[in-house]
Amino acid sequence: MQEELGVGLFSGVAEDIYHQLPGVSQSQLKYMSEWSPKHLKWKKDHPDDPEESDTLALGGAVHDAVLLPDVFDAQYMTAGPCEGVTGKGNQCSNAGKDRFGGHWFCGTHAPKDQERDGGVVLTAREYEVCMGIRGSVHTDPDASVLLNCERKELTAVWEDEATGLLCRGRFDCLSDDGTVITDLKTARSAKPELFNKAVYQYGYNLQAYHYLSGARALGLPAEVFACIPVEKVEPFCLCVGQVDDEAVEAGGKELRVLMRRFAECAESGHWPGYRSPTVFTLPAYAWKQIEERVDNAEVEE
Repeated sequence: MQEELGVGLFSGVAEDIYHQLPGVSQSQLKYMSEWSPKHLKWKKDHPDDPEESDTLALGGAVHDAVLLPDVFDAQYMTAGPCEGVTGKGNQCSNAGKDRFGGHWFCGTHAPKDQERDGGVVLTAREYEVCMGIRGSVHTDPDASVLLNCERKELTAVWEDEATGLLCRGRFDCLSDDGTVITDLKTARSAKPELFNKAVYQYGYNLQAYHYLSGARALGLPAEVFACIPVEKVEPFCLCVGQVDDEAVEAGGKELRVLMRRFAECAESGHWPGYRSPTVFTLPAYAWKQIEERVDNAEVEE
């Protein structure tokens, strides 16, 4: 696949194909940081994780609904809500089931990734979420400005100058002047104070550095990594903002260390697990909790 793509920006690369491309992604580096190089090597060698595939499939559907509405309307469908639910868990009466593509199922409890005429069937709830998020994003004036561009769902492939590693990223939106990369995020909460925590928890600042540096390596004047976090439940509230320069710089410092470690593992063929031997102790927050419990016990005495 790399021989077909080369280094550059490419449109029309399917998401499943993108994940098969050679090159290190920011998600791989974050996974290595959270676990170990050994975990990452196993994950790379065993990509078919059913639980993760389901999550990626719904995330892909949301992205298509918002960023590529014509593709979504052509390729995704739902059987509609089941009128035969008995009220006992997920049991549905035969009268409430529809036949699609030779398979029997109700719209609410449709099997994952059921294909019909080359399309993907979503449950009624999944379809409602996709359409609700699409409506929320497209009617927001700030989000609409960011999405008003020609280049969407771009695959970027570049070479990291410092390590020589081949890198890849997938830009949701790239502004027409090449200065802004926008990323759509489904979130539990889009409230700025809470999404700040998500930026740190999920390493979005590392992603920001990776994407901006990749875009610049390809000759783009990329300056801003914008995010549109949108909540996954009604009323599908969202917030629009950018990851600030200090957070991006902090992400870059962490990412550079991970890139060097990845390069060392790739060159040596050795992907170590956890560092040991070590000394086990208590987490930092535990000491304060122990002190509070001891103080409270002494007061009660």
